Amino acid sequence: MTKYTQKFKLDLIQEYLDTGCSQ
Repeated sequence: MTKYTQKFKLDLIQEYLDTGCSQ
């Protein structure tokens, strides 16, 4: 559960960074 949650958060952060850099 913890590992899944951490990966989910990392994916969100990575997606957020990618979106921010694109703009």
